[in-house]
Amino acid sequence: MRDFRKGVLIFTLLLFLALWIGVIFYFSSETPECSAQRSVYVYTILKKLDTILDFSKTEAFTKLVSLFRKLLGATSEVSTVELIRSSAHFGFYAILGFVTSLLSWLWKRDFLVSLLVGTSLPAVVAILDEFNQAFHRRQSTVVDAFVDLMGAMFGTVLANLMIALIVLLEYLKSKRGRFKNIRP
Repeated sequence: MRDFRKGVLIFTLLLFLALWIGVIFYFSSETPECSAQRSVYVYTILKKLDTILDFSKTEAFTKLVSLFRKLLGATSEVSTVELIRSSAHFGFYAILGFVTSLLSWLWKRDFLVSLLVGTSLPAVVAILDEFNQAFHRRQSTVVDAFVDLMGAMFGTVLANLMIALIVLLEYLKSKRGRFKNIRP
């Protein structure tokens, strides 16, 4: 029964992975006008949320934006819409790295394979994604590919930390069960 559930989980993750890559290529295939319009729409929604929740004046938000600007090597001239676009790149590839890494772990049960596949497959997708944008009058940039790779690495590390925690808890649980039967 356990092998059946593992197979179903692997199939589900493979299906999600294929769909997620499709979503990434869908967005990279948009025209520059459509992509810009989508970014402005997200910016408008975030501004409305900020008027309700007032999160942009918090110290945590300011530090997060500052950190993101440093990671991108951005100057103060970078617009908020451009930061939103970069954070979307980061987020999409963090999810891709997470799922790829998790799938690799389930397939091989090896942390090194999980780290390598969880980073390298999204890197290949990022390069193809940037290449694809050139066919749709959009600018392909090394910065976008770098942000994609950083997102994939973040997702991969997060997945492997989660896996390591689960493995550790299972190990401790099995040790606890063995010691329970021993009587002094």
